Amino acid sequence: MSEKYISREKLREVQLTELEIFKAIKDVCESNGIRYFLSSGTLLGAVRHKGFIPWDDDMDVCMPRPDYNRFREIVKSKLPEDYFCIDFRDRDTDDFTVGTMIKIASKKVKVRRLRGDGRTQTVDNAWVDVFPLDGMPNGDLHRKLYGYRLKLTKRLLSLAKWKQEGVAPQNSTAKKIMRKFITVLHIPQLLNLDRKKQRYRIDNLLQKYDYYKSDYCINMLGDYELREIVPTAMYGKPKDIPFEGVSAAGPKDPDGVLKIIYGNYMKLPPKDKQVCKHCIDVIKGD
Repeated sequence: MSEKYISREKLREVQLTELEIFKAIKDVCESNGIRYFLSSGTLLGAVRHKGFIPWDDDMDVCMPRPDYNRFREIVKSKLPEDYFCIDFRDRDTDDFTVGTMIKIASKKVKVRRLRGDGRTQTVDNAWVDVFPLDGMPNGDLHRKLYGYRLKLTKRLLSLAKWKQEGVAPQNSTAKKIMRKFITVLHIPQLLNLDRKKQRYRIDNLLQKYDYYKSDYCINMLGDYELREIVPTAMYGKPKDIPFEGVSAAGPKDPDGVLKIIYGNYMKLPPKDKQVCKHCIDVIKGD
């Protein structure tokens, strides 16, 4: 289809589908003593809008690594039949819908999305991302160096994806020039990067430091990367927070978390930025 942006009505369908997926995740967590938190833009939406950011088309939750690993072990046998788990460790194929984080997806609803290049379209099952919260080194310098190591490992994963998919994000003129330079030199091919092996590398590296023994933690697999280095105590014991009429779990100090990630998070972006950037259509099955 040719529309650049999804209609408000269809965007709301996507959001409500993701809300139902979230309810399934919430039920699994609460029934099995697994700790989770609303994350990133979803947490921002909960605090600022009491639900989805009106123009947002995705939903994110995060879990301390021990809870995340337990969730990963049991979720496939606990989900209602209308949902399924996407986990790169369980799949023989390695397509676009597989991320380094877990995704819980709907079997009945699909979305047409724009890829990172802003041109290529894919049709994927609607999903909710589940991110691990991982420990960071306690020393300031050590934490900074480890953060750079994580960022480099994640960039190598991006190069591996680029090599296998042939699609690269086009976010700015500078990045377009850099990616053109990398393409001409065939850097992904020269490094012989494998996407799945690179996912294992970053997933294993992220588990180096015990979440509960770390003064700081990070959601490295999200969009904000090192901006999401947060004092672990700010997450603490989950705090009830309303989201679209549902009682969800937020961090102990949601204000502190959001200020670190977004700064003045209560200020709305300019009108021209209040647009859905990914979904362009929703497709319902039988």
